[in-house]
Amino acid sequence: MTNVLLIIWLATIGADRIDFFAGRGPFILTPFLVLSPAIPLVALFRMVGPSRAPLKVPGTARRFMLLACILIVLVLVSVLCGVDRGLSFKRSVLLMVELCAVSLAVLLLYNAPDPRPVLVMGSLLGIALSCLFSAVQLGIWLSATSSGHSRHLFGIVDTTVLTIGPFAPRLAGASIDPSRGGMLIAAYIFIVLSFGRKSWTNTGFVCLGSLLVLLTVSRSAIVAFVLVGIALLFSNRELGPRRIAAIAIPSCLLITALVYFANRSGISQYVSVGQLVAERLSVSEGYSGGMHFAVIQRGLDISDRSVKNLLFGIGFGNAYTVLGDFYRGSKYGNFHSAYITFLAESGVGALVVFIFLCAFPLFKRRRYVPLMLGMVWFNLFYQLTLEPMFWFSLALSWLNIGFSGAGGKIDSLVYERGP
Repeated sequence: MTNVLLIIWLATIGADRIDFFAGRGPFILTPFLVLSPAIPLVALFRMVGPSRAPLKVPGTARRFMLLACILIVLVLVSVLCGVDRGLSFKRSVLLMVELCAVSLAVLLLYNAPDPRPVLVMGSLLGIALSCLFSAVQLGIWLSATSSGHSRHLFGIVDTTVLTIGPFAPRLAGASIDPSRGGMLIAAYIFIVLSFGRKSWTNTGFVCLGSLLVLLTVSRSAIVAFVLVGIALLFSNRELGPRRIAAIAIPSCLLITALVYFANRSGISQYVSVGQLVAERLSVSEGYSGGMHFAVIQRGLDISDRSVKNLLFGIGFGNAYTVLGDFYRGSKYGNFHSAYITFLAESGVGALVVFIFLCAFPLFKRRRYVPLMLGMVWFNLFYQLTLEPMFWFSLALSWLNIGFSGAGGKIDSLVYERGP
């Protein structure tokens, strides 16, 4: 039961398109929030149940949780300085729930004889779920009329299709946001390539996931994905030329087939590749790239306005209160950089703790460097401050899950035949 719970939990960890409140609750009740309370119950049953198996907590886990607690304290202090304290407190509670849930989940994986099958199966299901959501979004975009691209399935599934102007859809997978959806899939692909057996099935899912990342049309996610792939190539000796070719060639064929289909079906008259590339590469005013740099600069200016702002910030989650001219009052407005967000919203202390949490795996966890390199880059021009997959990846890397375990080093996988 523990393995089944963790597999489903991992597969739906970023599925915030699903709201079990159906839009009528005080927040989005995602599968992650529904399943996470079961994790401490499983851990408690493990310790007091018939097996009476205590959870082994290594020193790195204690240090990770200590730093996480310090970060939460600094975030809660910033709540007192916030303009919208109610929203700031709600988002602080969400951060606490995410850190507690991922810490316990990773501890359960650390104490498992071999956590890799759970990680791989959860990642494969996560890629499949993202593919399903993207297919639904593409179908809605192709059939959209003047009523637009926003729809709900069964009352609880948001299938809204984001677009770049009028000329291209951005398929976000299971996430509402395409950039976060792309980074979620990149993390799944890292897990499959690092811990999965060499099989046609796993290779097919990696190819499919690679295509899904490209279809998000997210600069941050695509560059992060490329960084993860290049770093994996140099750090994982199991990824030989044969397997790389088995991944790259089908992916290129899929992209070619999509382009051919687009030209034959007449979609090309609506999708302008030239305009799409220009919009994605431009950092000029009036384009999304230019706005990203503008809001980052606003965050730096806010933190420099006073000693109070520098030390305690303007309140966690309160970026929208100073970005009304960019986001027209939307409470989801943010500084588009995790580092600037922690600095401007929670103060310099929170930024220092956050940087240390991210930096430790880069210097001490060689096998997790590809994933964390992608995450660190992504957070530079976007943010995953309230994305559970980011904190889960961070906890995995701190404990070196999959490359070592409670019983010591895990033996190398015996790979199946395949690419």
